[in-house]
Amino acid sequence: MRNGETVSVKVKVGASQDTLVIEKGRVLISVRAKAEGGKANERVQELLAKHFGVPMGSIRLMRGHRTPNKIFSIIA
Repeated sequence: MRNGETVSVKVKVGASQDTLVIEKGRVLISVRAKAEGGKANERVQELLAKHFGVPMGSIRLMRGHRTPNKIFSIIA
């Protein structure tokens, strides 16, 4: 992953378990957290940071704060 690269993510909230799957160049993430107070977005950031091996502070939500389709930037 290059510095400043963006990742398109489709998020499902209220799932039975947290998962991250890459399918056809798109990241599909399911989180147990509800879409309340940014909790789901924060959990998605944690999963992306773990997957890409970067600190959580390196993952920035650029677009889609309130929608399932999101764009994140990886700043390493």
